[in-house]
Parts: sequence; C-alpha cells; structure tokens
Amino acid sequence: KLNAPNGPSARSGHRMVVSKKKLFVFGGFHDNNASYRYFNDLYAFSLETYNWTKIETGGSVAPPARSGCCMVATGDGKILVWGGYSKTSVKKEVDRGTTHTDMYALVSNDKSDAKAAAAYKWISVKASGKKPAPRSGMAVAMAPNGKAYAFGGVMDTEEDEEDVKGLFSSELHVLDTAATTWRKVEVGAKARKSEKGNSQQSPDDEKLAEPAASAKVVSDDGIFTMTVGGAASSGPSSTAKSGTNDLDLGGPSPRMNAAIVVCKGQLYVYGGLFETGSRQYTLSDLYSLDLHKLDAWKTLIANALNSCEWLGSDSEGESSSDENDDDDDDDDDDDDDEEDSSEDSSEMD
Repeated sequence: KLNAPNGPSARSGHRMVVSKKKLFVFGGFHDNNASYRYFNDLYAFSLETYNWTKIETGGSVAPPARSGCCMVATGDGKILVWGGYSKTSVKKEVDRGTTHTDMYALVSNDKSDAKAAAAYKWISVKASGKKPAPRSGMAVAMAPNGKAYAFGGVMDTEEDEEDVKGLFSSELHVLDTAATTWRKVEVGAKARKSEKGNSQQSPDDEKLAEPAASAKVVSDDGIFTMTVGGAASSGPSSTAKSGTNDLDLGGPSPRMNAAIVVCKGQLYVYGGLFETGSRQYTLSDLYSLDLHKLDAWKTLIANALNSCEWLGSDSEGESSSDENDDDDDDDDDDDDDEEDSSEDSSEMD
C-alpha cells in the first residue's frame, strides 16, 4: 500500500498526463447531490519519490475551472489544456453550463528570472486552423510525431433555462502541438474524390432522370434522423451512380467520453456514450484507422446497442403510456367490480 498524502481532493472529470517523470493532474469536479464544485488546481505526483505536490503557478493567467477538458504533454515539456465544461448557478435549482473554447499551456519558468517564484506558469495560446466546434468530453491521444488526435465530444444546447440537449460528434481533428494548428481529418477523401468522378452523369442520363421529391425531416434528436418523402429518381443513374452519399467508410458513431490511443500508426477508438431523449447508452465497440492511409475505418468490434448498459429512466412519453395503461387496468377492475356487484344483487333477489 502506498501512502501519499497531500494529493488532490476527490473528483471526477479531471485529466492526467505524464511529463518528465511526473504525473500532472488538472481540473475536474465534485458533486455530492447537495452542491457541486469545479476545479482548476494543478497537482504533480513524482514517479521517483511517490509524493504529491500542489503546483502553485506564476503568471497573470490560468485556465478557469472545468472538467472534461483535453490535456496533452508535448515532447518539449509543455502541457496543453483546452476545452471542457463547467456550470454555475443562475438561480435556485437552475444552472447554466459553459463549454470552454480556450487553450492554455503550462510551461517552466525561466530559471534565470530571479522574479519567478513559481516553477511553472500558465500562458494563453491562440490556436489556428480548422478548430473543432466547442465541445467537452472529447477523447485525445498523442502520436509520436507530436500530433494530438481529438475525437468526438458533446456540446450542450439549451432549449430553455431548464432543458438541455446534447449535440454529439464523431469528427476527428488533429492538433500540431508545435505550431498549435488544427486540421480536420477527412477519412476517405481520396475515395470520395474517385467516387465523385465516377458518379458524373451524362447528358442523356440527366434528361432521363426525374427530380426527386423533397425530403421532409419528421424527427431529429441529434443522433438519429427520420425522413419521409424524397423518392429516388427514375433515371439509370439513381442506383448505379448514386454519388458519394452511399460511400460507406465505416467508423464510430457520434459519442463522448470514448477512449482513444495511437499505436504503430493506428488510431484506436473504444466505447463512450451517447444520449437520445432521456436514454443514455454506454458503448463497447472498437475501431481502428490507419493514420498514414486515412482511407477508411476498420471495425474490430461492432456496435451492438442491444447489449449496451441501460442508464436513466424511461421517457415522458413512455411514462404517460404506462400511466394510461394503468388507468385502463383500473377501469377494467372497476368494470369487474360492477359485474360482481350486479351478480351479487341478482343472487340476493
């Protein structure tokens, strides 16, 4: 048993990386059902002495408290933190969430600076390029070439003060940690280009093709979309030359809190969770992507929703349906009681 006092307080949603024989722990939150608190403190655990140290940083900036952020350690000793989520109380029993979009770097203070009392300081970082949309719960993994791959995540959209809807993502972005430049990873870009070239219609095909009926979206919960209408055109190109929409590149569905790792040029994505309505699904599927080819995702363990762990309660609609069923049962019981009473009365007469 290891006795290591002076460590971080109890929390979840924090992040941890290893750098220079130390484990650095940042952020997180704690909720005891009566109150909650988000953290922006920083601790280091020495892998040599097995001791915790709370890091007091210098400088004039620091990341605001958050959980579910991304945190990576670079080869030159920096630690990058970005994104995440926090919430504050607006009024009694009403909270307002914030999805953070800022980025910070933890760097060592210049030893030659006599004014630097702290060993580390936070500095604000302005990343460029095609950034991910604001979201929390992204999974991130460092590759040996200094690239950080970030996958998935969720952004809460408020429908009103009390109702919040999660918008889940299956996008993959890569951050060049040296240049702090973002790029969206386009899986199967070459295949799409080739498919697009093969799907060009000839003038005769265009004359034969009839305009498709417009599709009407009847249900869209952010995860699944149901449409009606939109019949396929009757031209010869409607099946043989359907375009890039039918190009199946596989890959993980939208989710948050997945686990990802880079090994020998392959990016692996496992598990995570997503929500639809009041239901929350915990996933156990596994995928891989060749980071050199970027041609298509490979499914190693397929997604099987029937075997997912069920968390949460039924939707209001189902509850209402159950209540109606109960009411019907009560009515049937009342009818039975009335029949019994009638029979008893007949016997008495």
